[in-house]
Amino acid sequence: MASEIDAKIGLRIRQRRWVSKMTQGQLADRVGLRFQQIHKYETGQSSIKVSTALKIADALGVSLNYLIEEVSTVRQPADSDNLVDFPLGEDVLDRQTTSLVTAYRRLPHESRALVLSLVDTMTEQAASEADAPAQQIPVSLEN
Repeated sequence: MASEIDAKIGLRIRQRRWVSKMTQGQLADRVGLRFQQIHKYETGQSSIKVSTALKIADALGVSLNYLIEEVSTVRQPADSDNLVDFPLGEDVLDRQTTSLVTAYRRLPHESRALVLSLVDTMTEQAASEADAPAQQIPVSLEN
């Protein structure tokens, strides 16, 4: 029976497959499986063997560590104050979000700070525009 760890690994497989613009069928063909089995792995319905995970990682162009990266958050790291509890459902992690997070993780730490500052500024500006009263435009009813 699949576990929470299997579900997290499956989610990482799905995220990477989306970023790679690959279908379940294409991934299955590359590793010698049926697309239904890839679906079961991605949804956490089936446990994945290490040897299969290695094949999938290779087909996706990532390391096995990449696939199990999220699993390590089950343990509490020393800097747990910096962790954010973020729901990892399908509805939250769409392709754009996954691509954005992937690109962000590739940035050096000093660049990440700049990106966060920019996003904070944009968010504050959008919020203040949403809270501002609608601008009234004078309209003349005379012909």
